[in-house]
Amino acid sequence: MHITIQTWGSDGDIRPFIALAGGLKAAGHDATIAVTSVDNKDYGPLCEALAVRYIKVPEQTDFDPIEIVKKIKGKKNIDFLKLVMRELYYPYQEQMYNTSLSLCRDSDILISHFLAHPMKAAALKTDTPLATVILYPGFVPTIFAAPPGLPNLGRWFNRLGWELVRSVLDLALKKDIQRFWMDKGLPPFRHVLSDTWQSETLNLLGVSSVLCPQQPDWGAQFRICGFFAIPDEAESWTMPDPLRDFLDEGEPPVYLTLGTAQAFEPDKNTQLLIAAAQKSECRALVQTCSDNYPENHRDETNRIYFIGRTPHHQIFPHCSAVVHHGGSGTTHSAARSGCPSIVVPFIDEQYFWGMTLHRLDIAGKPIWYTHATSDKLAKRIHCVLESQKAHEKANLIGEQIRQEDGVSKAVGFIEEMVA
Repeated sequence: MHITIQTWGSDGDIRPFIALAGGLKAAGHDATIAVTSVDNKDYGPLCEALAVRYIKVPEQTDFDPIEIVKKIKGKKNIDFLKLVMRELYYPYQEQMYNTSLSLCRDSDILISHFLAHPMKAAALKTDTPLATVILYPGFVPTIFAAPPGLPNLGRWFNRLGWELVRSVLDLALKKDIQRFWMDKGLPPFRHVLSDTWQSETLNLLGVSSVLCPQQPDWGAQFRICGFFAIPDEAESWTMPDPLRDFLDEGEPPVYLTLGTAQAFEPDKNTQLLIAAAQKSECRALVQTCSDNYPENHRDETNRIYFIGRTPHHQIFPHCSAVVHHGGSGTTHSAARSGCPSIVVPFIDEQYFWGMTLHRLDIAGKPIWYTHATSDKLAKRIHCVLESQKAHEKANLIGEQIRQEDGVSKAVGFIEEMVA
């Protein structure tokens, strides 16, 4: 089969799709992936390693992290989503659509990021089968769970809660997407969630069933697959000798990162993580993106090692715990590695993952990024390191997640859909 994939976002929105493309290629299919990277990262070498055709759409995005920080400060929930769509999505949707449309001619099936409505528009225009990939179950309605942020008061109230989510999304986004939709000659739609983001045929959830089980009312339209992990051999990462020396010198360190949010204010956020590590008196790997804290160096105490961008699934198994932002990829990598977490979310989706780990007893309750202090983080780190229960539960959950093969399962569902 000739399969075209389209995704948009930052690392956590893109790497799982590249993993899926690689799995499809390994299964004997031709795979092309069109990537809109909001922070201009080049995924060409990774795609080349997996023999996947890579298209960057556009070649350069207009991303200014400092300006974005100014605009998003204080924004929560739907206001945050509206701003992200306006600043980082709508400027590129025309190019995304045109790319999808041109690739439809040679595609047996299209696979899109849940939010990639331009590809769904192209699928409808050309009558090409479409599947979506969902990395955040918080947008998949079920009467058996309340929408993120609402209490679970039973099936009747959950149904009302999801109706509220649908209405709020329509109020916030429908006008802009409807304008795009009708400009392409497509008929008006009723709801953003069900009509522009979801596939009527197959929606693959690239998440672990250990963290998010299949709900009884999803049926065959929504399928839990497991996390889509990049195979180790596709990334030519070799542990630097200074890092190996640091790991060999003492007890396993705590890994500290704030993910994408860290780059918004690199010095301030790196200093927050350093202070938390020092106050907890733990050995630590602090992820740095600050020129004042160059990677592969230690601090003056010799107990903190500054680490650059590193494949999390390869370094977390060497750690005792992970402080992170709660992104889907980082959450799965930490849980898969058997590490308990301290979650510092920046947005609602990350809070969802933090609460998921909390309910599984492998993390405390999330600390919102805007409320995070070095004292709070140090206290949480100390509690996790002292908790034998958290480590035993994390090891058990990690073993269960490692048994899953999300990419292979997704490939099977895609082949079934076409058959």
